[in-house]
Amino acid sequence: MMDHITVKDRAARFDAYIARPKILPASAVVVLQELFGVNADIRSHCDELAEQGYLTVLSAILTKPAKESACIFRIICPRCN
Repeated sequence: MMDHITVKDRAARFDAYIARPKILPASAVVVLQELFGVNADIRSHCDELAEQGYLTVLSAILTKPAKESACIFRIICPRCN
């Protein structure tokens, strides 16, 4: 199952593409976008990982100006600040 989500915290937000495996719970993989952004090619790689049983989240953190982008590490691990 493929979908889009928005990840946000108090300071910023970014969109992400999520590919879910058929069986949950599952191990997860966080994929950073390519230089050319979130495109069909990189999404297809995420879909392949989902078919192999991984929950895959493809972040689109570089699609906005850097000052508006969220720090993915702060969102994943708030204690890492």
